Formats: sequence, structure tokens, C-alpha cells
Amino acid sequence: MMTMHIPVSIFDSPDDAPNYDASYTAVTIKNVCIVGKGTQKGKPSVDILLEDAVGNKFVVMTTGQLVEMLGGAAEGKRQKDEG
Repeated sequence: MMTMHIPVSIFDSPDDAPNYDASYTAVTIKNVCIVGKGTQKGKPSVDILLEDAVGNKFVVMTTGQLVEMLGGAAEGKRQKDEG
């Protein structure tokens, strides 16, 4: 299932950001695949391949537009912090 929408929270510092307890599993990004015409509308999709410490594999499938939006939010925060 492709992720089309996600909530985004922006924090000013690590002290303000949430601390994740043991109910969350840390994963490593193993690869990112950008697929041209990967969505039903013919736009790029992005597959993020993940793996945990014991070798379980996961994939996040999303749109290129969503990834671009996240990059824009990070860039906006950087510009705001730099004043």
C-alpha cells in the first residue's frame, strides 16, 4: 500500500522532539528506489527499503511528491533557524 499522506511535526531541538521507547524498533535504510511513473497518475514513486537489527525487512512506498514536501519542510525549518 502506497503512503499518500502523513502528518508532519517540526520541533526546534532534540530536547523538544519525542523520545521513542522500546515499543519502537530502530531500522536502517538499506536502499531507496525512485520509480518513474510509479503512481497511478504516472508520477514518480519512492520505495524506502528498511531492515532491523535481526534482519527483518520492511518497505515504505510513497510518492515522490510526498518526499519533495518533506524536503521542503526541512529546508524551510533550516532557513527559519538561520534567520
